[in-house]
Amino acid sequence: KILETPRFSVSKGHSALAEKAVNQATHGGKSHLEMPIVKGPNFSRRINRALTNKYWLFLLGTAGSWFILDMAFYGTSINSGTVLGLIGYGAVKGNVAESVFHIAEGNAILALAFQVPGYWIAVGLVDKVGRKLLQWTGFSVMAVIYFVFALRFTTIESDLALFIAMYGISFLVGNMGPNSMTFLIPTELFPTGVRTTSHGI
Repeated sequence: KILETPRFSVSKGHSALAEKAVNQATHGGKSHLEMPIVKGPNFSRRINRALTNKYWLFLLGTAGSWFILDMAFYGTSINSGTVLGLIGYGAVKGNVAESVFHIAEGNAILALAFQVPGYWIAVGLVDKVGRKLLQWTGFSVMAVIYFVFALRFTTIESDLALFIAMYGISFLVGNMGPNSMTFLIPTELFPTGVRTTSHGI
């Protein structure tokens, strides 16, 4: 049986269980625990601190960019069935199991071709060009691609290579910029006391 962590057991007043967990993890090593329990501010105080004048603009910027990205990202992902059908990995009529495998295979191909390289580009560029430039570049290129899709979708859909290229590039720059930066920027903007609360919002 996996025991609770020693810190959790001590915080609940179960010192014996904490020592047992340490003994189990260290195979009988040091079992005397001296862990002071430090009580942090309650949840409402953390929220209030996160929303003070100093941080509310950061919170609006990080949460707002994440919201905008999710609208574009999930909106595009909903239509992945169309893209998979165009490249020969759509649903197979009459066979659910084969359809699931076929669609998973197609999604893996798209992810490996566009999404994973986008993350690696972000890893290589983030400290060289900066977070803001990556995020703005990603959002800008995605906006142009979606605007062109909105204006000329039927024309683009008939040209398979162009359609796949535009669809793929939107995912590549999305993962290179906004999708990576929405996780990185909040961890650097907010102080430790409100970081997870603000990041979660």
